[in-house]
Amino acid sequence: PYSINAPFWSDGASKDRWMALPNNQTISVAGDGDWQFPIGSILMKHFRLDNLLIETRLLVHHPDDTWAGYTYEWNSAQTDAMRVPGGATRMINGQSWIFPSEAQCLQCHTAAAGRALGPETAQMNRSQAYALTGRTANQLTTHSAIGTVTPTYSNDTQSLPSMPDPADTIAPLANRARAYLHVNCSQCHRPGGPTSSNMDFRYTTP
Repeated sequence: PYSINAPFWSDGASKDRWMALPNNQTISVAGDGDWQFPIGSILMKHFRLDNLLIETRLLVHHPDDTWAGYTYEWNSAQTDAMRVPGGATRMINGQSWIFPSEAQCLQCHTAAAGRALGPETAQMNRSQAYALTGRTANQLTTHSAIGTVTPTYSNDTQSLPSMPDPADTIAPLANRARAYLHVNCSQCHRPGGPTSSNMDFRYTTP
């Protein structure tokens, strides 16, 4: 399991997140703090509305080095989820909910942003509860200790970048605004992104 400091806008849904890596493979940390996942990795997210599990999305790094997204719709009994090829729109508790198509997944998970959007140093620098061990620990420290990131992080996580939650009113407003734009817009609005503008909404842009 993993969590991020600045959640993406998700139309009122809450989310749970997991990542899976192939045996003996590690995540590479780029110079800008972005986490780059090896072939065979899978990122998974559950979406809930009013605590009702409605959707699960998988982002898969395939053997040919391409990424693909897949979405699954949960049944009303909450016992099984079926894939929704091509996407769909459903009314759920009076709310119009979009299950994205495979192409729509990659419209946000852009190549310019490295496809995997949430996991990066400033987003992962936070505590996470690990149910299997009953422990709560900083995610950067944990991944370093179990050997899943290269290079590893220092134990002094307070000296490492940390992005604020845009909803955290204690954090400076300018930093909260930067975090919101980074999370929701910078996957397209950055150098090499799929837009015709030259705006750069990454958190660290001057």
